[in-house]
Amino acid sequence: MGRIDGRLIADMPLCGVFAVAHVANIPVRRLFAIWRERYSKRANWRGRTNTKERLDMIEHLGIKYKHVIPLLHYGRANTLKDWNYWHATPDETYIVETGNHVQILNNGNVADQYTATSKLGYLPMYNYPRKRCRVCNVVVIKGGK
Repeated sequence: MGRIDGRLIADMPLCGVFAVAHVANIPVRRLFAIWRERYSKRANWRGRTNTKERLDMIEHLGIKYKHVIPLLHYGRANTLKDWNYWHATPDETYIVETGNHVQILNNGNVADQYTATSKLGYLPMYNYPRKRCRVCNVVVIKGGK
C-alpha cells in the first residue's frame, strides 16, 4: 500500500477514503489528494471522512449507488455478520459503516485498509475481527466490483 505524507496508510484513519478508492478502482494516494482538494482539507488532515462526504465523492466519481439505512432485525441492531447473512446478496459490493469504521463487503468477504495493507486482502466474514460491530449505514454499489 505504501505511505501518504510520510505516514503508513494502515496507521491513518482513512478507511472511508480507502473504501471509495477500492470501489472506484483508483489508487488511495490519488483519491486522498482529490479528496483533500475537493473538500478544502488542511495540510494536517489525515483522512477522516463522514457519510455525506463519502456519498458526494461516490457521486462525483460517477459510481451508481443506493444509500441504505439498516432497519432493526428482530428488534435489535444488525451486526456486520448478521447484515451479511440477512441482507447482502452475492455478487454485490457494499460499503458498510460500523460505528467509526468503514469496510467493503463483497460475497461474504470483508476488506478494509488494515487487511489490504497487510497483504490479506479480503477476509472471510468468520475471520474478520470487527464482525460483531453494529451497522450504521450501507451503500450498495450498483454493478458491483
